[in-house]
Amino acid sequence: MNFKNGIFILSVTVMIVIGLASCNMKPTPGKTESDVAAVKPDCAKNEFRPGIVKDANGNMTERRDVTLGPDSKVRTRNEYHYTYDSLNNRTSEQIWRKSPDGTPVSRTYNTFIYSDGLLRQSTLIGYDANDKENSWLQNRYEYNSKRQQTEVTLYNKKGNRRSTTLRIYNDKGNLWKEVMIEYDVNGREKNRSGLEFSDRGAIVGEF
Repeated sequence: MNFKNGIFILSVTVMIVIGLASCNMKPTPGKTESDVAAVKPDCAKNEFRPGIVKDANGNMTERRDVTLGPDSKVRTRNEYHYTYDSLNNRTSEQIWRKSPDGTPVSRTYNTFIYSDGLLRQSTLIGYDANDKENSWLQNRYEYNSKRQQTEVTLYNKKGNRRSTTLRIYNDKGNLWKEVMIEYDVNGREKNRSGLEFSDRGAIVGEF
């Protein structure tokens, strides 16, 4: 695993390109999807429009967009649903991928657990087109007395470690080293690499 790619963090990052919505609806040039008001489809044949919905606290609770292929045609229609706790921490997110005609492609369900205002655990479960579970990963987080993240460990469903990122800070409280440890299928360490940082956060070494 290339260290610079980092540990698999369950805040799953997807490359989404906002496509042309139905009825010739197009985002205004220079606008991102977050600028598009949530609207309900009003066209025939289950047409789809990009948009977002927020709760009274300004938290995004629903989002829709499309993924385009190299030919600029819609490959998947994507729907996102989010929940939050009383402190506005995101506690879950569900993501549906559907084909252009609405046929399910996949679903992912992420949950997040907090304690003392800090993220302690995040779990990602993936499902196939038949909504059968096909992946399960969990990150667990640790912090120092200054509430700085010191460790993130990724586990599989059997409870075996897959990878760990260690973050070491200097006396000034600045990130000094970041170490990535990879494990084999049985949880035994198989590789270790890392980066060193200056007080300004620049990478000054790699090992």
